[in-house]
Amino acid sequence: MRRFDRNRKVSYIILGAVCATLLGLFCFNLRYRELSLSVAPESVSNQWREQGVKDIWLAKEGKRLHTHIETESSSASVFPGKERFEVVENMRGVRCFMEDEETNRYMEANEAAYFYGDQQLHIYNVMLTMYRGQSEDVFLKGFAKQAVLQLGNKQPDFTAVDFQAQVFSP
Repeated sequence: MRRFDRNRKVSYIILGAVCATLLGLFCFNLRYRELSLSVAPESVSNQWREQGVKDIWLAKEGKRLHTHIETESSSASVFPGKERFEVVENMRGVRCFMEDEETNRYMEANEAAYFYGDQQLHIYNVMLTMYRGQSEDVFLKGFAKQAVLQLGNKQPDFTAVDFQAQVFSP
């Protein structure tokens, strides 16, 4: 009787492994088909990410300035340009903290694009909050149609387009 129970358990284990393998192959085939249908022309490569994080450190006059970017999801595309490959990462659900010498900026937006060649982050329809130094004292809060963060320089350069803000006194 024990031998029969043991054989039945082994049969169930084997059957479960076969079912799991078949299910895995089926899901892989569906995902492969989904990806192959969404790929652009053959000269373009794409990569999808969930919960992305980027930390960029810059040194200036003995200080380290930090820029931290979080995304809910993103898709990076690599395609041939005129002189070099171009890489653009389109992001969704963006949160960005940028440390500067005298102020800190916190930004949130639904969409952004990072251009790797130019080292520029373009954030669209962005909510911006600015703080004094390392404190939590908000002195400016507002909305911009677009913000551009240039990270390739020794000091990050920040520009906001059509910016409307409320200024808070200390």
